[in-house]
Amino acid sequence: MAAQSRLKVVCALLLVVGLLAGCVGSGAPQNPTAEPSTQAWDAKPIELRVMCASCLEPGTDKAQETYQKAFMELHPNVKIVLEGVPSEQFHQKLVTLGTGGQLPDLIEDQNAFVSANAEAGFTLPLNDFADQSFFDEFLPGSIDMLSYKGKVYALQIGMVNTGIIYRADLLKEAGLEEPPMDWTWEDFARYAVALTKGDQYGLGVSGKASRGNFTTLLPYIYANGGTIVEQTPDGKWIASVNSPEAVEALAFLGDLVHKYKVMSPSFLTNGFSENVRDMALGRLAMFETASHAFGIIAVDYPDVVQHLRSRPFPGHVPFSRGWAAGWSVCKTGDPVKQRAAWEYVKFMTNRENQILWNELTWWMPTRKNAYDAPKLTAPQYEGFSKAAEHIVQYPNLPVQAKIEDLVMDVVQGVFTGKTDYQAMMDDLAQKINAVLDEAELLGKK
Repeated sequence: MAAQSRLKVVCALLLVVGLLAGCVGSGAPQNPTAEPSTQAWDAKPIELRVMCASCLEPGTDKAQETYQKAFMELHPNVKIVLEGVPSEQFHQKLVTLGTGGQLPDLIEDQNAFVSANAEAGFTLPLNDFADQSFFDEFLPGSIDMLSYKGKVYALQIGMVNTGIIYRADLLKEAGLEEPPMDWTWEDFARYAVALTKGDQYGLGVSGKASRGNFTTLLPYIYANGGTIVEQTPDGKWIASVNSPEAVEALAFLGDLVHKYKVMSPSFLTNGFSENVRDMALGRLAMFETASHAFGIIAVDYPDVVQHLRSRPFPGHVPFSRGWAAGWSVCKTGDPVKQRAAWEYVKFMTNRENQILWNELTWWMPTRKNAYDAPKLTAPQYEGFSKAAEHIVQYPNLPVQAKIEDLVMDVVQGVFTGKTDYQAMMDDLAQKINAVLDEAELLGKK
């Protein structure tokens, strides 16, 4: 494909998602870039099976196809086959394939499963392909969240780091100034209350029962100086979720629901998609989420994007949790295909292609030197760019999914009216310790 044709493809994608009035701004990349290779690994025909969740999602699906086609043009002997699997089914599908000896060549899996995949022998440490200086080019938080036992097991094209997005136009209508970057819980509650009126509500969260409830509670705990688990002197882990800081965080979340009443009556059935819709329609003024929500809103409501702004999570300790799928090379036993898979990861995560991914999806880059891109200076990004400086990684434990399920039960209890916060967290700590003990991960203080 000629450069002019590639430019048309990218411009068309940008118009589809409604991110810009025309093509990308000055200084931004116009198409996926990398130097053509003449290395021995691509001298013969190769077919790479790439299992991904984002290739099924609006906006990122077209972006994935763009990278797929561009890489195959650079490497004519390589055929990339995208296999879409919904994110909620992804890990179980991988376990089924891995157990049956049918692993794909490359996977886009959630960081919650990095350690489990490594322990199962499904993925290779990327340190087998690159030295430390390469990984030093990425934000430390991004590398930490995708590492296990001192090895890096995945890289991100971009990440969705957590924060608060809000409708600046609704704040203006309510006579509110835009909040400071270092706002407190008290500030946050005041804004949420002032923005709750009629059929408009101050805050949206992922209220329906899912692992998204873990992500709902975690920022409040960390922003108050608490943790879910902590490492013990013997290198193992113990629950810390019943500390005063964590209990205060759970109580504040409960107050937002029951004392301040800033969430809609339907919030218990709302997940990410419903909150994105309600934010776009003006039913929500603020929303706990990440920058990719901008891109999804832009698909159906392009006129709303100009009113969106972002801030880091409020609290006493600067905190942001980076979350997104990371690209991992599978341990297939074929060194040539493993090298080809790594080359595709390297291609997708280079600086220019990360900036393009941001243009197409609104995900935040993970390369340090990508933050000078023109679009990232837009008002919408202020809060998320600031939050990227404070990414704190939750420990990658093989039992992470079980812990998240336990936290979900507690959050659902709070949402439905339970207020015995200390007792709830004491019980949760016991259950987490039982899970750690069963996995031989429970330590002693």
